[in-house]
Amino acid sequence: MDAQQKSYNECVKKIDNLIDMRAGGEISEQQFKNKKAKIVKEKMHLQELLKDTNNMVGKNIIRIIFTAPHYLRSILGANDAKDLK
Repeated sequence: MDAQQKSYNECVKKIDNLIDMRAGGEISEQQFKNKKAKIVKEKMHLQELLKDTNNMVGKNIIRIIFTAPHYLRSILGANDAKDLK
């Protein structure tokens, strides 16, 4: 997830730099629009990846919470599992 977050942050920085370039007259309006469209598309893709990753992590945490007691009971045995309550 760190790599995805880093890529997303770099994408946001690219947009900021692109805005600065346009404001400074370094690129034309058409160049700005073309480059911005590509970067925004990449940003949206990265947002979806981050969202999917966050959802997956959340689901795994819930799964662990609900399966841990059963797993511990199977490892510890019935008598020791009573002490877990």
